[in-house]
Amino acid sequence: MTSIDKIVIVVDETDEREFIVTIGGREVRVSADGLMSQNKFAMEVLKQTDRLWHRVKSADFASMVDGALEKAERVTMPLKPPLRDGLRTLLLDFIEAKRIPKGKNDALLFRGRVLWSDDDQEAIFKFDQFMTFLRSRGCTWKHVTVAKVLVDDFKVQVRGNTHIAGKQVRPYVAKVSSLIEARGHGD
Repeated sequence: MTSIDKIVIVVDETDEREFIVTIGGREVRVSADGLMSQNKFAMEVLKQTDRLWHRVKSADFASMVDGALEKAERVTMPLKPPLRDGLRTLLLDFIEAKRIPKGKNDALLFRGRVLWSDDDQEAIFKFDQFMTFLRSRGCTWKHVTVAKVLVDDFKVQVRGNTHIAGKQVRPYVAKVSSLIEARGHGD
């Protein structure tokens, strides 16, 4: 196998890309790294087709990839509902498990706690702390994917620079009732 028949670029709602490369009638899924490195590309070809990619000169490989990319078909794939539903459930778990009333000890926000407004309508948290929580639950979603779903789908607000407990932070603010209501409707 020494030539690329075609490439299909699969783009999800967060602009993450995966490339489906057809070689000798067989499809191989690769990342951008796999297209930039012939060694990584050859490894993916072997893993996915049980065939060897016969190396070509680096310049020839780059030209072959570039030519196929110029003609590539682009396909947009929506995020799967299980991602949204799972993320909504985990966000609710996070804001409930880490809950403390706002104004009691706000510095705990920087140690992974979630500040709840007096009326229990808003939950204020740090995005990196939520990502740590997700990783502790075995989730491997990318930061950009999680951030996009939080903001676009769950209407979580990213506040500008805000002072909390004497430190400057850009907190995320979730409307708790909206999250609970959406979970009930399966949206």
